[in-house]
Amino acid sequence: MRESKQFDRDRFAEWLGIELLEQSFDQAICRVSIGENSRNALGGIHGGLIFSLADVAFACACNAGQGTYIGLQAEIRYMSAPKG
Repeated sequence: MRESKQFDRDRFAEWLGIELLEQSFDQAICRVSIGENSRNALGGIHGGLIFSLADVAFACACNAGQGTYIGLQAEIRYMSAPKG
């Protein structure tokens, strides 16, 4: 995992098992391992986990520079069921 002041203090990301692989102000790449606790009642990957992964990556990219930034609004449209 890559070191990042902001990411290293994110206890929720840590609890979810999210790892930061790459970080720049242009993008961040994060990953999370999928297990039985990652599934919803229908057996698919829980949308809350997908949204949290995207939110953590967004925060890492936004805060890779000198400033501190937060998102005021976020939206994800699930186009199909996730695979894996």
